[in-house]
Amino acid sequence: MYFDEASQQIPHNAITIEIAPDGLLQAILKRSLKGGITNVTLTQRGHPDGTEFLLAALGKYVSDFVYGDQNIRDCL
Repeated sequence: MYFDEASQQIPHNAITIEIAPDGLLQAILKRSLKGGITNVTLTQRGHPDGTEFLLAALGKYVSDFVYGDQNIRDCL
């Protein structure tokens, strides 16, 4: 698997969005990604309210990407 090699190609100030049944890659991504990269997972196994978790994850994305340090103009 070339996951580690591929993760090194992700630029600084990027946001990765994990779309998986239960956020399986969280631990791997936290170890592999460089500083300054935000990872957002959309699901979490065992969370009592999946809709609430999804909306909170999308709020984190909006907060970090649109209003935070990672301005959309920097990514174009």
